[in-house]
Amino acid sequence: MFKRSIFAAILISVFLFQGIVSAAGHTTRHTVQHGETLSEIAHHYDVELEFLARHNGVINPHLIFVGQVLIIPEPVIAYPPPPNPPVGIHDHVVKYGQSLSWIANFYKSDLHEIIDLNHITHPNLIHPGQVIRIPVNW
Repeated sequence: MFKRSIFAAILISVFLFQGIVSAAGHTTRHTVQHGETLSEIAHHYDVELEFLARHNGVINPHLIFVGQVLIIPEPVIAYPPPPNPPVGIHDHVVKYGQSLSWIANFYKSDLHEIIDLNHITHPNLIHPGQVIRIPVNW
């Protein structure tokens, strides 16, 4: 019975560790040095303290150990949506990851109207920083 419990604990630990690494997207590691706090480490890597603790299975963020290896998750970059546009024509600055269909959906505008208004010949070739004129009807 004792052997089964140890085997189960090891198996669970392996699965948890694999989940942490795969969730991170990459494997930046930080070895805790004398005098460091989890808060300082989180600040250094621009990660929320609670997220870093949870990501590494740290129950008490005030209790980390010298030599402990922490997996640093990739920061998630979230762009806020553009502000509500006025009725008429709105100039939208394309952000990374946006497509014309996403922009049309956001403004509740017709994709083909946007393409025509902006004389776009290749709808799949827009880039961050590009200004797109959007007809808005609400």
